[in-house]
Amino acid sequence: MAADLKSMKTAQTQLLTSMVNKDLALARSLDLQAENVQKNRVYSAKLVSSLKRSADNLRDHHKSESKIIDRYEKLTAQLLGQVIDCLTAPNAVAKIQGPEIN
Repeated sequence: MAADLKSMKTAQTQLLTSMVNKDLALARSLDLQAENVQKNRVYSAKLVSSLKRSADNLRDHHKSESKIIDRYEKLTAQLLGQVIDCLTAPNAVAKIQGPEIN
């Protein structure tokens, strides 16, 4: 059971990391598109500026998502540690700690 929980944690980490990194990939793509548009002078400066702003917004979004995911990962690790302790403890119910429910 503990191995399954650790595998779930690993899969979760990979999935969340992949999701967050898509923001950076899209931002890089927008940067390249802005450079190409600017080089070819096909569109206005407003379009180039808009593409760059969108790329910057994606990078900002990546930063905020990364912070949330880091916090989530830490809390998940703590929770899984407690679950594993409970599963391996002789008096599992006595070891469960958490806020009291009123």
